[in-house]
Formats: sequence, C-alpha cells, structure tokens
Amino acid sequence: GGNRGGAHRHSGWGCWVRPRMPASLAEFLSPRKTDHTPYRLLVALDQVQDPQNVGAIFRSAAFFGVEGVLLLEDRQAPLTATVYDVAAGGVDAVPFCLETNLTRALEQAKKADFWILGASEHARDSLATIKADRDWLLVFGNEEKGIRRLIQETSDVLVKIPSRGKVTSLNISAAATCFLSRLRI
Repeated sequence: GGNRGGAHRHSGWGCWVRPRMPASLAEFLSPRKTDHTPYRLLVALDQVQDPQNVGAIFRSAAFFGVEGVLLLEDRQAPLTATVYDVAAGGVDAVPFCLETNLTRALEQAKKADFWILGASEHARDSLATIKADRDWLLVFGNEEKGIRRLIQETSDVLVKIPSRGKVTSLNISAAATCFLSRLRI
C-alpha cells in the first residue's frame, strides 16, 4: 500500500530488541572456558566518545576473538543503536562490562595475571616489540586526548604504531584493529 489521503498503513509487525546485560568484572576477568587461543585478550576503552569507533572496535574484537570489552559507565559513548549497527554483530558476540573506575579495574586485571598494554601515540616503543606471549588487556583512549595519565601510569607497557607515511595518526578504531591483529595472528 501507499499513503492514501494522509492515512498511514502499518504492517503490524514490530520488533523490540533487549540490550545485552553487562558481565561483572569478576566474570570478565575469570579464567577462560575455551582453548581457542593460548592467551586471553581483553580490551578497555578509556573515554572513547564516538559511537562509530566503539562499534568498529567491537566488530574487530569479535573478528579477532577478544574475550571481552571493558567500558566506562560515564564519559564514554553508550551502547546505542549506532554502536550495534557499526559492530555488525560484534556487541552480541563479545561480552562487555561497565565500570566506574578504570584504574581500579586495571589493577584487578593485573591481579588476574593480565598485562596492561596502553596504546599511545606518544610512547617510545613500537607495537612491533609486543608478542602474543601472555594475557593482555589493551587500553585505547579518547579520540582527542588518548589514554589519561593515571591509566598510562597503571599500564605495564605503552606502545605506538609508528607512522611510515605522510599521515601521522590513525583513527582509534583502525589502530585498535592493528593491535588486535598483532596479538591474534
């Protein structure tokens, strides 16, 4: 049908999608239940604002078999329809947890035998120096400011992706994909 004389026809079909519930930090950090990869890999986002970036990071996380994404409850893009659309199933495939204090969550991850790897364009060392030889929790920061100072200080290692061309930086979701590829291939 069409729109006849101002009347709107509705097919009668509708859909309501219930958002996934976050995991607790304890569940998030618990030992793996499968052996599809030798080491655990988690991602934490430190005040990432753009829902397109959050969605793209979830998509890459799902592609590379990341065990979970740690998100901040505040000062970060929420899991909106845009995030779900861009993630192309990634939000449904990858567990996530919401935390109010990222530093405290990273300290708990260290107690669970994770090494904290911070992505910073100001780091001295290159991503090429990192090996997939332990359980890693990767931290990606805000699109403009990067990861906060206290998060940098909490990290065990800070690395960057050195530019080889005329453009000196990558979008955070593209950088995240490079990091995940390094630790999963």
